[in-house]
Order: sequence, then structure tokens, then C-alpha cells
Amino acid sequence: MAATLEDRIDRKSEKSKISLIFVRNLAQILDPIAIGTVGAAAAFIYLVLLISEDITRPLIFTIVMGCAGISVLCHWFDLYSPENLFSKHVPVGRLLASWAIVCAILLFLAFSLKISSDFSRIWTVSWFMGGACALVGSRLLLHGWIQHQVSAGTLVERAVILGAGEQGTRFAAQINKHNDPFIQVLGFIDDRATRVPRSSQGYELLGNTQTLIGMIRANKIDQVFIALPTNAMKRLTEIIEQLAITPVRVDLVMDPLEFEIPNETVRHIEKSPILKIFDRPLTGWPCVLKRIEDMLLAAIILVFVSPLMLCIAIAIKLESRGPVFFTQKRYGFNDNHIHVLKFRTMYLNSEESHASLRQAMRNDPRVTRVGRFLRKSSLDELPQFFNVLLGDMSIVGPRPHAIAHTYGDRELGELVDHYAARHRVKPGITGWAQVNGWRGETDTLEKLQKRIEHDLYYIKHWSIWFDLVIIWKTLFLILKDDNAY
Repeated sequence: MAATLEDRIDRKSEKSKISLIFVRNLAQILDPIAIGTVGAAAAFIYLVLLISEDITRPLIFTIVMGCAGISVLCHWFDLYSPENLFSKHVPVGRLLASWAIVCAILLFLAFSLKISSDFSRIWTVSWFMGGACALVGSRLLLHGWIQHQVSAGTLVERAVILGAGEQGTRFAAQINKHNDPFIQVLGFIDDRATRVPRSSQGYELLGNTQTLIGMIRANKIDQVFIALPTNAMKRLTEIIEQLAITPVRVDLVMDPLEFEIPNETVRHIEKSPILKIFDRPLTGWPCVLKRIEDMLLAAIILVFVSPLMLCIAIAIKLESRGPVFFTQKRYGFNDNHIHVLKFRTMYLNSEESHASLRQAMRNDPRVTRVGRFLRKSSLDELPQFFNVLLGDMSIVGPRPHAIAHTYGDRELGELVDHYAARHRVKPGITGWAQVNGWRGETDTLEKLQKRIEHDLYYIKHWSIWFDLVIIWKTLFLILKDDNAY
């Protein structure tokens, strides 16, 4: 029965290869690439073919500003919203207006700073005109690709309706009537298998909430519509708590009301008001920015610390036998397992070599002399920048815990509310909890709770600036941290 159910789920989602989030991210990357490519090409032709004078540096700086400016203005004009990305017409007017404003700002700055003479009129006009053509051209190509994917049925949000009763059936009928090309309903989810129909409105009953969690963990679901009667508050609360730890969008389908609800979190599918309960953390442009931040910083840091890492590897091999690196299976994004890489800091026959869950304690006899220094200075974490490049981790985020990390003989999720919600984002090398002193051995429940509170605060208030603040604080923490051993 389980295998049949899995086959049915796979069959229903086999065409769902591209998500709307990917398309938004792609659009947000293509616009600055179009502007930057034209600027670089015009600069190359001007500098190499026409003149020999080297004015590369100001041109590169200006091109970077233009790329950043077009990203900001396109966001300002809401050009990355689903309504504009997936409409039948390309918003050419707003695209050109965005680029015109960026060009005007750059010209204003050049004249204000009295550096306009540093730039060639030929290059400037070529970039401004060519940038406009490239911007519109890339968006037209993206629009054509989107329409093709829509026709092929591969550009959708894969969704399930949680609740196969009267309200869920009514909502499924409205989904069919609405005929949204970007929502693919795979079927119903309901714990009341014996009290609800096996199929309705063309959708099958896929399983219960545990089946749903498994589908989410396997990245087969993007969105959950909860269509339960509002008088089932206890059941509704339990389901929402289960979904709160998952990285999918969760919407509550309410019964049609005779009055409008003045709230931006409410949308409608036909007559059914949809209340957004959870959204994906770090989606769209923020997700792209954070990934760029991680890739750039990790690559730069690894280049600078590679000699140091070589010295550490030699020191580890000279002091004790065994491998240089130590890997441990830990929880990553969406509760998936990742292999976290560290420098080995314990003797080969110690529990570390067996991926023990017992944390290191102060004056732990398992730790080598080199390992004690590495732990104290946090240098044992340096190999995790490779985890960042691989996409398993971020530089900043909740620290990854071991798979069966326990407090006493109980799982952490049983002791701390919303513990698993920290897995809604990628784990990090450093985090808000660590720079606030909640690092090291969790020998009391209060320490564990404080650490989780800080992790959840970071997820809720994430920004690039917040990441940079944490990284800056981490640099000072490395010099003196009494909780590291």
C-alpha cells in the first residue's frame, strides 16, 4: 500500500520540475546580467579597439552601480511580482522607466562629483541605449520561456488540500473553476481516511498528515491549503504546529464571507478567502542575495586561509594518528541530513571518531592538544566553508545539531517549543545565538532554550546587514570565547 501511494504521488508530481520561486529568482538575476554584459562589452570595444588609455576602474564601478540600481528599481516597480512575470504582456514601459531612472541617477552623480569627464560619451550612450535593448530583450526571452513552460505544465506550485471533507471538496471545485495554470493540486490529505471519500472533484486522497510531512521532506510539495472547518480548532492547531517546522507555504482556506477582509495576507480563489499562515523563509530576492553572499565570502575566505589550513592539517597529523578531517551527520535544511566537515580535534579511538553525540566538555580528555587550540579559536570549523560552497550550509544561520542530539534521554524537540522550526533555513557556521554567548555545552535546559530563541529570532529578522553584523561579532568572539573548549 505504501509503495502504491508513493508511486501515485510521484506520478502526479512528475511534471512539476520548475517552481515559481525559481522563475522569480531567474528574472532577478537576468536583469542585472543584461545591463552588466552590455556595459562590459561596450567598455571592451571602447578600451581595446578605440583607445589605449586605461580607465577600467571607474567603468567597472559604474557598471556595478548600474546593475545594483536596475535591481532596486525593478523591485520598486514591482516587476518581479507573479502578476507581472506571468502576465500575457511584458511590462516594457516600466522596464524602460526603471533603466531611465538608473541612468539619470548615474549622470547626476557623475556631474555632482565632477567626474563626468572621466567617461566617454560614446561608451555612455552605447551602454544606456544597449542596456535598454538588452533589458527588454532578455525579458522577452524569459516571457517566451515562461509561456512555453506553462503550456507544458511544468511551471507550477505543487499543492495539496489538507481536508477532504465538505469544505475541502468545495474548495477543490473552486480550484477547478478558477483554472489557475500555476497551481497543480496533487490531491487531498486527511487523517480521517474512513470518514472521507477516496476521491472528489478529480483529486484522490493521498494519505494522512504523516504522508504530507514525508512529501514535504522529499521536496514534492510547495504549498498546503488547509481546508478544515474552523470549529475544529484543536485539530487545526495541531496541524499548524506540525507544518510550522516545514519550509513550505501554508494557507488557510476560510468559508466564503459576505464582507471583505482588509488584510494584505488574504487573497481569493474564486469566492474562497485564503489566509496566509506561513510563507517560505528567505524566498525570492533575499534567497538569491544570501546565496551570493555565501558563495563570495566562502570563496574569498578559503583563498586567504588555505595556507593556515595546510599548517593545521600538518599539526594534526604530527600529533596523533588518524585522518585530518572529521565528518558528522547533522540536521540541515528541511530536516534533511548533511555531512558537516571539521578538523579532527580528538584522538582516533575517542568517541568523536564514531560520531558520538556527547558534546565536548571543559578539559575533555578525548581532545588533543592541537584540538584544544582549534576548538578554543574555532579554527576547527574552517572546513565548513566547503559545506557552504556545496550549498549544505550558510555562513550565518542556526548551528547544525547532531542527528540524535539529546538532553538527558529526551529528544530536543520534546523539550523546546518550535525546536524543529530552526531547520526552515540552512544551518550556519556562526549564528546569532553564538555571538550572544549561547555556545558550547548545553548542560542546562535554559541554555538550550536561549539558543533556540536566538535562532528563531535570526530566521524572523534576517537581512544582509544582520548577517554582516553577526560575522563582525564573530571575528571578535574568536579572540576570546570562554564557552569554546
